[in-house]
Amino acid sequence: MPITLKRYTRCLTASGLMSAAEVKAFQRQFAAEARPSDAQQLARALVRAGRLTKYQAAMLYRGTTKGLVLGNYTILDEIGAGGMGQVFKAWHRRMERTVALKVLPKEATRSKDSVRRFQREVKAAARLSHPHIVTAYDSGEADGIHFLVMEYIQGANLAEVLKEQGPLPLDEAVGYVVQAARGLAYAHSQGVVHRDVKPSNLLIDERGTVRILDLGLARFREQLQEEEAAAGRDITTTGQVVGTVEYMAPEQAEDTRQADQRADIYGLGCTLYRLVTGELPYRGETVVQLILAHREQSVPSLRGPRGDVPLQADQVFRKMVAKSPSDRYQTMDEVIAAFERIGFGGSGRGKPREAAGPAGRRGGAVAAGASGGSSSWNTPAERPEATRRTSASWILLPTVLVLIALAALRATDWHDADEGGSAGLAGGAGGQVDLGAEQARFAEWAAAMGLPLTATNSIGMTLRLIPPGEFLMGGGSEEVAAMRQALEADGAGAGDWALSPIADELPRHPVRITRPFYIGTHEVTVAEFRAFVADAGYTTEAEKSVQAGAASPPDWRHPGGFTQSDRHPVVQVSWRDASAFCQWLSRREGVEYHLPTEAQWEYACRAGGSAAWSFGHDGRLAARHAWFGPNAGQRTHQVGLLEPNGFGLFDMHGNVLEWCLDGARGYTADQAADPLGPGDGPRVVRGGDYAAPNAWCLRSALRIACAGDPSRSIGLRVARRIESSELAGPGAAAGMSR
Repeated sequence: MPITLKRYTRCLTASGLMSAAEVKAFQRQFAAEARPSDAQQLARALVRAGRLTKYQAAMLYRGTTKGLVLGNYTILDEIGAGGMGQVFKAWHRRMERTVALKVLPKEATRSKDSVRRFQREVKAAARLSHPHIVTAYDSGEADGIHFLVMEYIQGANLAEVLKEQGPLPLDEAVGYVVQAARGLAYAHSQGVVHRDVKPSNLLIDERGTVRILDLGLARFREQLQEEEAAAGRDITTTGQVVGTVEYMAPEQAEDTRQADQRADIYGLGCTLYRLVTGELPYRGETVVQLILAHREQSVPSLRGPRGDVPLQADQVFRKMVAKSPSDRYQTMDEVIAAFERIGFGGSGRGKPREAAGPAGRRGGAVAAGASGGSSSWNTPAERPEATRRTSASWILLPTVLVLIALAALRATDWHDADEGGSAGLAGGAGGQVDLGAEQARFAEWAAAMGLPLTATNSIGMTLRLIPPGEFLMGGGSEEVAAMRQALEADGAGAGDWALSPIADELPRHPVRITRPFYIGTHEVTVAEFRAFVADAGYTTEAEKSVQAGAASPPDWRHPGGFTQSDRHPVVQVSWRDASAFCQWLSRREGVEYHLPTEAQWEYACRAGGSAAWSFGHDGRLAARHAWFGPNAGQRTHQVGLLEPNGFGLFDMHGNVLEWCLDGARGYTADQAADPLGPGDGPRVVRGGDYAAPNAWCLRSALRIACAGDPSRSIGLRVARRIESSELAGPGAAAGMSR
């Protein structure tokens, strides 16, 4: 029986998606004769207006109200089913970002002990931060529904790629396997074993980067099944075993508690077989037959179904899937090295998945932990995909690859060089660099040096490690000409905005950053600045400027023209206020914080690229990375909502301009090492801001000189010095002292 309009309206308000007042206001928009007269008409009108998604409208039409809003998360669409329940595309209303939300089945939350174990495993997984691992953000409970919140990835999993394309070229398949091996090697180093490595748990994003799903959940499934068995419940009727038997190592099938990292190597080997041949390595009609086949049948050869596979590649595969764990490679690093020795794997890059996913879903979205289709329509307000990470966009010169291999034996600084030139970070001639596997190599170097890639201080500020290296500082003449033309076309006028400062970007010149340093992943927020003001009793220059009897001017609490939350970037702080914040933070943390130098700022912004923007040469992509004129609405936005650059830094190109340490100076063509401008005179701000008229005003090279006074479009980002004593290894301190 069709649902009535009255009941549909009640369901809509009961779900939490819209209030009764909002529904009435929506209906009043229509003339009386055009007003929706039944539930179906109202549902269609709400979808057309972007107030509901098709999934939400359909669920309400069925009378479903529970589970469409879970705490801070609004469910947008069902994506598919994962190993631990249904997976949905959702919107975090407070953080304003799209996420993947996995709802756990009832049996997973039957007891308080199982809930506690789930939370413990999620915490372990959430500590993993690696370019090849899908990030776990949060877990929660609402209305008795327990859920896990994960990063939302654009792309398709390898099971879908296989379904669409069939067996893959050998180099592409090995590229995916090597990337997965790098992510798993990191997880293993943190004490986490996956236990369910298979194609559907390996997502491929739009750039061809592998992202591993469900780390930590396999162990939770194992504990859950043990609890079910202890309670006398039948857990065998579904044929479910911890893991997926088609890819399961023999020892894991016998006793999952004994499975270690070598079981993941076995699963990855079976995955390689599936990618190359399109077939499973072993077959059986039942779960028991499959388990016995993995244990007793001869190891298959890749060369049977694929005669083009070299003997050496087949030998690597066969060692990965040896029956006894002791006969396999013992670590993922050994697997990677074996492929690289025979000329496969290399950077470990896969093929960009522009057309990934089932036919008709070009560029479709697949969320973490899902195996299934995706929605082809957007969020109600065309919100940005805030959590999709860009691939690495920095490059390592060949010398670095040697240094990384030696890092565990000889602590050295990243920039040691052969006669052929400096090792370290260097901008590629092609603009943006896309080498995700090399980012994993940087992670290995950082670990050998005893430096975490991401650090968090006592006020909750996160900072990202930036390696030493070389880059070309400044804008090219073509960039300058293009910016002039764009400003004139916009009618902004030369003097109105940025034609005067852009001449100071020339000439483009080589700069060497000789020391690693940390820099804030985002601009200093209102909450972080408030902690400083409260603790230090500080009064900003804007607040001091109040004249007796005069109205209060804008300040960091009330910037003027817009309101700000704790997560917005603080503004209306002068250069001296920003410096005072860094001095306070240095005293509090016991280590030196400072505003980044111009060279440090541009180097971190470029993230290894030499194009006008860190995301490449196409300015049309700016709205994915920066808040500026076309998308900002003449106001600031909360930090960290858009896509980061290759170093994981947010809002470098736009939100607010950022103070730098040094004063304004002219460039020369000479190479410079850690250049620093004058200590007085006009100050420099970098980046872009919410009022910038076009993408050319957001470029990595753009620099603007100003007096150092507070402004509602200027904030700050901090850098932190790394002391020699923080580095591991006997030679580290010497390497840092140069």
